[in-house]
Amino acid sequence: MLTLFDKAECPFCWKVRLGLAVSGLAYERKPVDTSDKPADLLAFNPLGKVPVLVTEEGVIAESAEILSWLGVFSGYDEKQQASIQALEWFSDKTIGPRIRDTIFMKRDLPEEQWDVSVLDACQKNWRETLEELEVRCIADPWFAGDQPTLADCALIPRFALASFYGLTGVEGFPRLKRWFDYVLRTTEMRASTPEYILSELQRKD
Repeated sequence: MLTLFDKAECPFCWKVRLGLAVSGLAYERKPVDTSDKPADLLAFNPLGKVPVLVTEEGVIAESAEILSWLGVFSGYDEKQQASIQALEWFSDKTIGPRIRDTIFMKRDLPEEQWDVSVLDACQKNWRETLEELEVRCIADPWFAGDQPTLADCALIPRFALASFYGLTGVEGFPRLKRWFDYVLRTTEMRASTPEYILSELQRKD
């Protein structure tokens, strides 16, 4: 059986859990406290970074590489793999930096220490992101077909975290709103999302 070392709220780990679920693969999950990295994680990845997926063929220690491996396992063609890689790049290199200050601030600081100007800037960035993705949501309701694929897995954690930490505006983008509504109903989402986040997202829905 596959073994996944991961951290619950980390979007890089989260998309791997989603990818494994969408691919129909069973795995043993080993949650990691990155402030106290266990010896078995360090044996597989001396850097102690997660996610790490241990397979019969070897160890895969980056989320992008894990999704690529899952794409090969799932029989994706070159066009599908390219779609996954493009959306994953956009998620990690564009969406993440645009919204992370809100997430870190609301997660790590008491409300009286929140910087409203930073929150407003992140909200503006989030709306720009939604405008870009509304155009790219070409399959409707999914990004790359009539079923959830690894392309969706690359984006779902960022959307879920944005909603959980109070970034708004999806309602103004019909295709994205429909996509996220579908996401919240999938068994893959329910199985892969931290319970406290899933409960809040379903309450808001």
